[in-house]
Amino acid sequence: MPEPMPELVERLISGGLATRETVVGCTPDEVAEIRSGHGVERLPEQYEEFLLLMGRGAGELLRGTDFFYPGIRGLADDGRELLEENDAAHLLPPGAIVIGMHQGYELYWLAPSGELSWYVEAETEVSRTWPSLAEFLAAQIEAQQRLK
Repeated sequence: MPEPMPELVERLISGGLATRETVVGCTPDEVAEIRSGHGVERLPEQYEEFLLLMGRGAGELLRGTDFFYPGIRGLADDGRELLEENDAAHLLPPGAIVIGMHQGYELYWLAPSGELSWYVEAETEVSRTWPSLAEFLAAQIEAQQRLK
C-alpha cells in the first residue's frame, strides 16, 4: 500500500530534502484551476492531496521539473502536443491527467487506474511506470537522498 502524502512530506523533511517552509501546498482555488485546465470535475484523489500538501513546492523534490504550481498550468495541452509530435499520442489513455514535464522532453501522467507513467521524447513506448503517484514520489525521495 502506498505511503500517505503526509508521511512523504515528513520523509522529505527528516531526510534533509525540504523544510516546513519549503513544502507549500496549493490553495483550493489553485487546485480548481488545475482541474479546470484538464477539463475534469475531479482529479485523482492522491494527486489532489499532493497538490493541497505540496503542490507549490517540496524543497529539492523534483527540482527543475514542472511538477508544481504555477508551472503545471497548461501541461495538459503541452503533454498532448509532445506526444503528438512524437507519434506517441496513443500512449496517453483516455481520462489521463498530465501532472509533470521535465524540460519539454519528459512527460508524467496519471492514468484513471492511478498508475503513473513516464515518457521520454522520441520513444515509442512508456519509459517506466509506478503503481501510484505516492510510490513514484517515494522513489524520487529515495533517489535524491542517495545523491545527497
